[in-house]
Amino acid sequence: MTDIKILNQRTQSNVSSRDSALDVARGMALFLVVLSHACIVSYYLTEFYIVAFFLLSGYLSKERNSYWSSIKKKSKRVLLPYFVNSLILLIIYAVLNSFSSDYIITSLLGVLYSRNSIYIGGESIMVSGNAPLWYLTSFFSTSILFHAVIGYYSRSFRKGLCLLAVLISVSIALSSIPILLPWSIDMVPFFTVVMLIGYSLKNKNISLNFNWLATATLLLCYIAVCYDNGPVNLSIRRFWGGQINTLIAGICGSLFCISLCYKKLLLPVRLFFEKIGTNSIVVLSYHILFFGLYRRIISLILSSNEVSIVDSFWCNMLIVIISIITCIIIGRIVEYIKTFKIERDIKRD
Repeated sequence: MTDIKILNQRTQSNVSSRDSALDVARGMALFLVVLSHACIVSYYLTEFYIVAFFLLSGYLSKERNSYWSSIKKKSKRVLLPYFVNSLILLIIYAVLNSFSSDYIITSLLGVLYSRNSIYIGGESIMVSGNAPLWYLTSFFSTSILFHAVIGYYSRSFRKGLCLLAVLISVSIALSSIPILLPWSIDMVPFFTVVMLIGYSLKNKNISLNFNWLATATLLLCYIAVCYDNGPVNLSIRRFWGGQINTLIAGICGSLFCISLCYKKLLLPVRLFFEKIGTNSIVVLSYHILFFGLYRRIISLILSSNEVSIVDSFWCNMLIVIISIITCIIIGRIVEYIKTFKIERDIKRD
């Protein structure tokens, strides 16, 4: 009983020590990811969300653990969910495709390669609803480099600046190769720069809760750079306006989003975004599955004359919200099962 109380106290301590605004920001960014996959938002709202994930990861990163300890922790937190959820989705979509051997082979290749395609503009290989999961392997690949260079980066301002310049140069050089490397290796230098910037903000004790003037300035800067930059898709290494513009837009948009999440303006939807943020892997993994499922159900319910309603903005928005809520419920169930198993094992001991 004492061990269970200690477990509960640790859980409550971890929850209370979390900055809920950062969970809200992560949830808002992921909500925009889902909207972009439903094709119902302007690219002005999608230029920063991937950068926001890496910026927040860098901001929350700590140097307490050794290199291999950090990588081992990332493996458990990122790679295990990636392969488990990818396998579940592969089985579900294989059933839906009558266990087609070509489909299964392509899906397995997509899981192992973890890119939407091998060549830029090539045929998609992440076909089992798992395309959004490229982020998990890209984050793991980036973490390997990030934790390797963070010590050198922290030594002095000049060394840190030189390292950023080298990483950006390598990233620009990699952008010219014709293939998309597995596990987003070609994007690792770019994402490492973003994580290092996030780490610097935390290390310099810079609060992300900016005043309204600074928040508005970040928004204006983001809009201006996006207008010049054009659409961006980091999953397939598409930088229409160049990597420097993409980096500036991503940082400004991310900081604006995070700062906004500290404001009372978001109170009506704050809890919704926070729940998305705390169940991010489940939402990332299964939103495409449920989005397609609910679209299919609504199409079957409606008459042939009303099927066009499914393609309307408000119907798609409703399907997105229902899909996300379903993922959140699944996430809560999984968390409850994990906690129950831990308590049961403690009682046995």
